[in-house]
Amino acid sequence: MTPRSLTPIWIMAAILAIGVPAWAERADVGRPAPAFEATTLAGQPIAMADLKGRVLLVDFWASWCDPCREEFPEFEALYKEYRDRGVEIIAVSVDRKRENAEAFLAKHPVTFAVVHDNDHAIADRFKPRAMPTAYVIDQAGIVRFVHLGYQREYLAKYREEITRLLAEGPTP
Repeated sequence: MTPRSLTPIWIMAAILAIGVPAWAERADVGRPAPAFEATTLAGQPIAMADLKGRVLLVDFWASWCDPCREEFPEFEALYKEYRDRGVEIIAVSVDRKRENAEAFLAKHPVTFAVVHDNDHAIADRFKPRAMPTAYVIDQAGIVRFVHLGYQREYLAKYREEITRLLAEGPTP
């Protein structure tokens, strides 16, 4: 047996020794979205449990993220279009300083919920792989779509996904 052929065995042994790898615990498509409770920057409590029955778009962003500057106005338009039909957007800032998130919002104001996750308690549950990362969650609380980064063509995808989930309706 060559050292090269032992490598896969060594990797598997390491995984078994340390337990489930971190990537396996992410909020992935087909899995329940991690529950969280927080207070928005506007001072309103928000909890995933209270939003069951609604389609959610949970977006992880940061003030230093260039694509986030592009997506915020698009999300605001999306929110205004769908909020009366049962859609909520929750933007989760992972900035270390709340002031950075607030300065960003002063330049890019929105009416959807914005949470500051300075201790990364929410991000640690979702484990976003990039900034920004958006999770589209159905009425039953299942992650149905994940979008890494942001490109203008994503807006059409968000509309299509949200419309599809609204048409499916809540599952019992």
